[in-house]
Amino acid sequence: MNDHASGSRSAAQVSMGVDIGSHAAKIAFLGQIGRRLELREAEMIELPPGSVVGGVVQNPRAIGRLIAGELDVSEYKSIPTVTSIPSHIASLRWVQLPLLTPDELREAARYKVKRHLARGTSRCPRTA
Repeated sequence: MNDHASGSRSAAQVSMGVDIGSHAAKIAFLGQIGRRLELREAEMIELPPGSVVGGVVQNPRAIGRLIAGELDVSEYKSIPTVTSIPSHIASLRWVQLPLLTPDELREAARYKVKRHLARGTSRCPRTA
């Protein structure tokens, strides 16, 4: 990859976008010049078969290590990064929880998730 953080444009003007698809991770570096955005670089990293199943990343740490291995991560530590979650696999619901200890809060969150999700948490890759 090119040297995104050096040159006449500072790293603060560069953002990185990451899209993890079923077969590849796509990474784009955008720079801002005034009110205009400029695509500085784009990269596509092939993922091993089975890395993403049904829109769910099976081993996030392994995917992170794979992406980090393809990039010079020391160059990008301070660059803001954007990711997104497809709406067909995400659910967002605002809930009110009382002031609790961290352990009690975790348990209350689990209860709320089970109550609001039709299928419960058995298919959720991560729970509170």
